[in-house]
Amino acid sequence: MNDTELMKKLKKVAIMKTVPFCYSCYIDCPNGICRICHSDDLMRKLEDIDVEYGTMWVINHLIEKNVEIFNIENEFQNHITSQYGEKVQIAFLNTDLVEAVKSVDEIAWEMEKKSFLNDLKLVGEVYEIKNTYYLAESIEKFVNTQLEGITHK
Repeated sequence: MNDTELMKKLKKVAIMKTVPFCYSCYIDCPNGICRICHSDDLMRKLEDIDVEYGTMWVINHLIEKNVEIFNIENEFQNHITSQYGEKVQIAFLNTDLVEAVKSVDEIAWEMEKKSFLNDLKLVGEVYEIKNTYYLAESIEKFVNTQLEGITHK
């Protein structure tokens, strides 16, 4: 699923999970127009959470609450060991590769980890929300589960 498709589906879920809300009259407006002031300039209300314009805040909230956080440290370590193996021979020592690299040059380790993360973001495999990362695949599973419920009703 590409970024545009995913965002469309996320927006659909956000709209499905919220209700139009007139802040001026402080009432729900399920028909999209306030029955008191007749405004169609409505906010979105996520029950027991917040009221705000737009859907991006709802999308972020739903992802934060329902999708597992991407563990960059573990994923980067797995990436490195899959590329170079788990052990490294240094003189007479046969030691853990990851620990060896970290102890030899921690700054290079962190720089390469950031580069790895940026590559994942560029190709759309990872999304960032408030300095927290989520796998696109995990977000897609969440979205499809949410939408599956309405398609079968």
